[in-house]
Amino acid sequence: MARSPHPKTSTAPPAAQRRLPEPTMKILSSLLISLFFASALTLSSARARADDLTTIKNPGGGKIVYGPLTGKQSLQQGMISVLRTVHGHFGERPQVGKFFQARDGQSIATFFHVMERTHRPTPRAVSGLVIVAMLEGGSPAAAVLYDDSARFPETEASMVKTLTAAWRSASKGAAARAPSNSAQPRGVAHGGYGAQPLTPTTGGDRSAAISLPVGWRLNGVKQGRLSAQGPNGEMVDFAMVFNVRDQAGGGYPGRGMPLVYPRTGDLFQAFVSVTNQMRRNMRAPEAAYNLIQARQIPPPPGGARAIQAAFEVDLHDGQGLRAGTARVVAAYPRNLPTWTLDVSMSNMPKAVADAEGPMMVAILESYTQDAGRIMQQAHDYVEKGHKDMAQEQVKMKQHWADIDRQGEAFDKHMTDIDRRGQAFDEHMDGGDRQAKAFQNYIFDRTELQDSERRERGAIGNADADALIKADPERFQAVPTQDFISGVDY
Repeated sequence: MARSPHPKTSTAPPAAQRRLPEPTMKILSSLLISLFFASALTLSSARARADDLTTIKNPGGGKIVYGPLTGKQSLQQGMISVLRTVHGHFGERPQVGKFFQARDGQSIATFFHVMERTHRPTPRAVSGLVIVAMLEGGSPAAAVLYDDSARFPETEASMVKTLTAAWRSASKGAAARAPSNSAQPRGVAHGGYGAQPLTPTTGGDRSAAISLPVGWRLNGVKQGRLSAQGPNGEMVDFAMVFNVRDQAGGGYPGRGMPLVYPRTGDLFQAFVSVTNQMRRNMRAPEAAYNLIQARQIPPPPGGARAIQAAFEVDLHDGQGLRAGTARVVAAYPRNLPTWTLDVSMSNMPKAVADAEGPMMVAILESYTQDAGRIMQQAHDYVEKGHKDMAQEQVKMKQHWADIDRQGEAFDKHMTDIDRRGQAFDEHMDGGDRQAKAFQNYIFDRTELQDSERRERGAIGNADADALIKADPERFQAVPTQDFISGVDY
C-alpha cells in the first residue's frame, strides 16, 4: 500500500467533501489542544514505552484514537506517522488542511478528509482532526478524531470533550503511580491545569457552581448566572441574558436606553454591540474586539441560533489585549418586540494566556447549574407573584371601598348642602313675596291678573276693584301666596 507523502504537499479536497469546520482550529489550538497536551505530558512516564493506541467510540457520534507514539523524535515525523496510519486504515491518502502549531512549539494539528474504502461495500466520506504533541523525553503523543463528513461539524466538539476527559482520567492514574520526587512535566506553567487544584465553589442563591483555583474569587451567583475573576485579570461570566429590541441598523442607545440590535444580524456582531452598549450605559469605554474565528453550533433547547467564537479584545483597562472565547445563543420569543441573547464568555490577558489556557478550560468545563434549584426559584417567583397580586387585589378592593364610602359621605354632604340651600332659597323667596305684598299695601295697589290676555301686574286698588266687578271671569286679584318670582316681584 502506498505511503502518503509529507502532509504539506497535499491538495485541497473535492467540493463534495468540503465540510471541514476550519474556523474551530484556532479555538482548539489556543485552548483545547493545550488542555489535551497538558494532560498528555503527565502520561509520558507511564505510557511512553507502550506502542498501543486506545480507541473510544464517542457517545455523541464519531470515534477517537489516541496514545503515545514510540520511537519518533519530532512533531513532523509523528504527524507523518499518524497520517500514514490514517491512510492505511481508510485505504486512501487523507487530504489535509492547514497546519496549526501551538505557541510553545510543542504541538501541531490539522483537519483532514478521506474516502473510506476498506471494510465497506461502498466508500464513505470521512472528516477528522489529527493532534500531535511532544511528550517529556522526546517522544510524541497523538490523537485522531473522526466521523462521517456530514456529521463531523456537529460531533467534533463532543469528541474533543470526550478525549479531554479520557486524558484527564489517564493522567490522574499516571500521577498516582509516579514517584513523589518526579519532575514537573514540561509545558505545565504556573496556573496551568494540574499545577494547582480546583475547588468547587458556589454562593448567592446557589443556583450554579464552578471549580476555582487559589486566588480566584466568585463575584456572584443568581438564577443560574455566575461570574468569577482571577488574580491576573482573568474573567469568566456564564448565562448572561440580554433582552434586545429588534431594530434594523443596530446602533448604541444613550444611557438608560434599551439594548438595540436587529435579530437577523450576525451573532458575533450582536454580542459586540450589546456588550458595548452595556459598557456605555455604565459609562465605561467601549471594548475593541478582533474576531479570530467563529463557528455555528447546535443551539440548546429554546434557542434559535448559536455560535462559539474566539477573539481578542482590548477592554481599555490598562492590561492590553486579552484572549477570549464566547458562546452566544439567540432566542426569539413569539409576539414580542424583543429577543434574547444568552452569553457565556471568558477572557484573560494575552501575557498569561499560554500558561493559563489549560486551567481556564478546566474552569469553564466545571461550571454547572442546579436545574432543580432554578426551577424551584422560578416556581417560588411565580407563587410570590400570585401572592403579591392577591394582596394587591385585596388592597385595591379596600381602596375602592374607601373611595365608595368617601363618595357616599360626599354625596350626603352635598345633599345636605342642597337641602339647606333650598330652605334658604325658600326663606328668601318668602321674604321677597311678603315685601311685595307690603309694598302693594303701602301704595294701595292690587296684584291683578288678566286671564284673557294672560297678563298680570300691580294697579291701584280702586281700578282693580272696578275691573273685577265689571268682568270677574276675566280679572282676578292674585293672593300673596300665588305671587310668581320674576313676574310679580
